[in-house]
Amino acid sequence: AKAGFGDKKKVLALAVLLTVGAGVTAYQFLGGSGPQEAAAVSVSAPAPGSRAAGATDVERVLERLDAGPQNEAGQDLSIDRVEEIVNTFDTYVQTRQVPLEGLRVNPFAVVRSKSQQDEQEQEQAQADEEAEAEARRSRIVAAARALKVGSILIVGDERKAIVGGKLCQVGDTIEGFRVEAIGTDCVRLSVEGETVELRLRPETDGR
Repeated sequence: AKAGFGDKKKVLALAVLLTVGAGVTAYQFLGGSGPQEAAAVSVSAPAPGSRAAGATDVERVLERLDAGPQNEAGQDLSIDRVEEIVNTFDTYVQTRQVPLEGLRVNPFAVVRSKSQQDEQEQEQAQADEEAEAEARRSRIVAAARALKVGSILIVGDERKAIVGGKLCQVGDTIEGFRVEAIGTDCVRLSVEGETVELRLRPETDGR
């Protein structure tokens, strides 16, 4: 975009210079005095504290060019004036450039807001927690299934069972499992907040 605008600026400046040259030559041949020696003109970048040209300044310059010279001497199209016009357009182009750090490397990249990132992190944390709980449950059930109920002894209100080859009653601990209850055909064990039932048969059922 800057290259196209710069070419247009050069063509405009060249047209203005050609117009000035043609006017001065015609004026000399028609009997006017010779052209005055033009003073040297230096073009420098705008000072840091100076105001950069904006769209309003550019429009004002274009309006003056369309209106043509304001007097017979053609002062509005002097060398100084041409340099001023060129500098105005050049400053306007410079202020329209996008800083390099402002350019996005990938314009199609999706930038999530902070709330979306927090929600995604919360969902991920919940999923990780559920996966960890399921893995722990699987380990507990596997360990409980290694213990088998050999027999259940019921004498009056007293109940005992042989679990993992050891005689136990309610409240005892076997291989880290606490005996919570002894039924007529099963023994309920607990560990780390998880409960597992071992039934009086070769298979074990963790629920």
